[in-house]
Amino acid sequence: MKKKLLIQVGIAASLFLAAVLIAVEAVLYTSAEKVYLTAKNEMIGRDLNVMYSDICETESAASLIEYWQNNPDKIRGGFTQEENDSLEKLWASDFDSAEWNNIENGFDQLAETEPAYQHMLADDFYLYLVNSLHYRLIQFGYERVYLADISDKSDGTVFIAASAEETGEDRIERTRFGSNPIFDIRGTNAAGKLRGGAAGDIAYDVVNFTNGTPLYAGYILVAAKDGHCYALCLLYDWSEFSYRLNNSVLPSVLVSALLIVVANVLLISFLYVRSIRPVTQIQKNVREYTDTKNSERIISELSRITAKNEFGELAADVSRLADEIEHYTSEIARFASEKERTAAELDLASRIQLSALPSEFPAFPDRSEFDLFASMSPAKEVGGDFYDFFMIDSDHLALVIADVSGKGVPAALFMMASKILLNDKAILGGSPAEILGFVNERICSGNNDSMFVTVWLGILEISTGKLTCSNAGHEYPVLKKAGRDYELFRDAHSPAVGVVSGIRYKDYEISLEPGDTLFVYTDGVPEATDAGNELFGTDRLLDALNSAGDVFPRELLHAVRSAVDDFVGEAPQFDDMTMLALRYFG
Repeated sequence: MKKKLLIQVGIAASLFLAAVLIAVEAVLYTSAEKVYLTAKNEMIGRDLNVMYSDICETESAASLIEYWQNNPDKIRGGFTQEENDSLEKLWASDFDSAEWNNIENGFDQLAETEPAYQHMLADDFYLYLVNSLHYRLIQFGYERVYLADISDKSDGTVFIAASAEETGEDRIERTRFGSNPIFDIRGTNAAGKLRGGAAGDIAYDVVNFTNGTPLYAGYILVAAKDGHCYALCLLYDWSEFSYRLNNSVLPSVLVSALLIVVANVLLISFLYVRSIRPVTQIQKNVREYTDTKNSERIISELSRITAKNEFGELAADVSRLADEIEHYTSEIARFASEKERTAAELDLASRIQLSALPSEFPAFPDRSEFDLFASMSPAKEVGGDFYDFFMIDSDHLALVIADVSGKGVPAALFMMASKILLNDKAILGGSPAEILGFVNERICSGNNDSMFVTVWLGILEISTGKLTCSNAGHEYPVLKKAGRDYELFRDAHSPAVGVVSGIRYKDYEISLEPGDTLFVYTDGVPEATDAGNELFGTDRLLDALNSAGDVFPRELLHAVRSAVDDFVGEAPQFDDMTMLALRYFG
C-alpha cells in the first residue's frame, strides 16, 4: 500500500504542478506577445498611413492600378518601337502634355488620347511607386512591402514587391510585376477582414515565410474598384523578438521542472513520515488484532503513534475501537448466553402452553354423538390464543375459543389464567353468560395492565343438540346446516372479558341437528395478510370452508389452513391462528 500510495501521490502532484506551470507560462507568453504586438500595431499603422498618403497623392491611383491589372504585359515589357513613334508624333502635335500629366484630371480621360501615352503615364506611376515604397521601406526599417489585389477574383499575384535587401536597379526590375509573394498574401485573416471595407482600413496578422521565419503583416486598403481590393502589405520580421521570448520561456520551464522534482521529493518524504508510516503501523496492528483478538497489544502499539494530526487521532480512535470491540464482544457473549437461556425457557413455555390445550384426537373416542378437532398456531414462541373443550357431565360438552390482547409471554400468562378460570367455573355449573360474568369480575379485580380476552363459550346438550352460547367480543361463529353451505352466525356481542367489571353477558341458543357443523376461530384467520397487506377476510374463509365440502373437522381445519397459507405466501405470520370445529351426529 505504501508504494502504491506514494506513486499515486507523486504522479498526481507532478501532473498538477506541470499543469500549473504550463498555464502560467502560457499566460506569460501570451501576455508578452500581446503587449509587444499592440505596440507594433501602433507603429505599423502609422507607417502604413504614410505609404498610403504617398499613393493617394494621385487621386486616380485606383484607375492606374487597374490599368496594370488589365495590361500586365505592357508594364512588364516596356515600350515598343511603335509606341515610341506614336509618342514622338504626340509631342510634335499641339498636344498639351502639361494638362494630361495632371493625373488629378482623372485617368479615365486618357481614353481620349493615344494608348502609348496611357502606357507611359501608367509606367511612370509604377516607377514612382516602386521608388517611393522602397524608400519608405528603408526609412521605417521593414523587411518587405507588397502592393497586390487581395480580392476573391485575384489570381494571387502582386503588382509591386519591394525588399529592403534590394539596391539600385534591382528594385525596379520589371519582372517583379505579377510575381508570387513569399506567402499567401490573399489568404490571410487580415486580407479577409479588408474585403468589403473602405480605403484606409487597416488589419494585422501573423504570417510565416516559406522557410518558416515568423513575420508580422500590416495591411491597408488602398482602393476598391469593380470588385477588386488593392492593398499594401507591410512585413515586419519579429523573429528576433520571438527568439528572445522563447529563450526566456525555456529556461523558466526548465527551472520550474526542477522545482517540481524537488517539491515532489519533499512532498513524498513529508507524506511518508507524517502519513504513510503511521497508516502502515495502524494497518499492521489492525491486521494483527484481526488474527489474535489481542486488544491489549494493539492498544499498546498504537499508543506509540503520537503525531499531532488526523493520523494520530486515527490511532487513538482505533485503540478506543479495539477496547469497545472487546467490551461489546463480552457483552454479546453474555447476551448470547442469555438469549439461549431465554430461548430454552420460551421453548419450555411453549411446550407447557401447548400441553395445557387438549391435543389428543379423537378427543372422546367413546362418544359417537359428535366429532371435533382444534388447532392453535402461535405467531411467536408462545401465544395468546387458546381453545378448550371438556365434558361438564355426561350430557354436556363445553366448547371455548378465546383471544388475549397482545402477544408473547404476557399474553400467554394471561391466557393460562383465563383458561383456568373458565374451566373451573364451567365445571362448577352455570350458563355461558354466568361463567363469563364470573371470570370477568375475577380478572378485572387484579388487571393492572388493562389486558382483556375475547371469548366465545358454548355448552352443548349432547342428547338434544341444544347449544347455549355467549359471545364476549369474539369473532362470529360459522354454522353449516346439513345439506347447506357454511354461513356466518351473527350473534349478539358483549364486551370482552377484563374490560370493565359489572357486565351482564347474554346467552343465546343454536339448535344443532344431525349433520350440522360448527366452526369457530380467532381473528388471526381472517386477518392473515399477504405481501401486499391485503387481508384474507371472512369471504375467503367461507369460500375455503365451502370448498372443503362435507368433511370431518380434522380435514376441514386442514383445508382452511392450506387456503390461508396459499394466500399469505412468503409473508410472515402476524397473529396467532386458532380454530375449532364440531360436527354433530345426534
